[in-house]
Amino acid sequence: MATLIILFGAMVVWHFVAQALIWPALLHVLRFEFFQLRDRTRELMLEHPDVDDRALVLLNEAINKMIHDMPDFGLSFLFSSRRDQQAEALVEACTIPGYQELRQECAKRIQWTVAANSVGWAPYLLLPVAPALLVWMAWDRFFRISEEKIAELGTDGECSDIQFA
Repeated sequence: MATLIILFGAMVVWHFVAQALIWPALLHVLRFEFFQLRDRTRELMLEHPDVDDRALVLLNEAINKMIHDMPDFGLSFLFSSRRDQQAEALVEACTIPGYQELRQECAKRIQWTVAANSVGWAPYLLLPVAPALLVWMAWDRFFRISEEKIAELGTDGECSDIQFA
């Protein structure tokens, strides 16, 4: 019982420290990185005024939405997001130099944001997984020790040092 109280107390401390210190700092850094990406998107718009910039406008709007809704992007975002087929085709067809790299950087930052907003669930998800992990580790150790003992007996298949009564 005392172990459970200590375990839950540690989870409370972890959640408080993560929620109050780590996540806000990480989201703050990610927010400024999104501002930089948005500035680079706008620079590409200015550098290529003669090119159809609908893909850049879509990326700019996506970055603005990300900056605005950053605290809400978590695991539920991954499961509820839908792809727009027309926008996807437009984005894939964009030939502006540097656009695809910019898009990939935005995707990486979105993944980091989702991870930062979802990592608080890790201790709660690990609780039911921990006993299964311990059983698997014990099982693996048992068979590793068994293999070592078999290897000690010899590889020729003979057990000459074993005496039967």
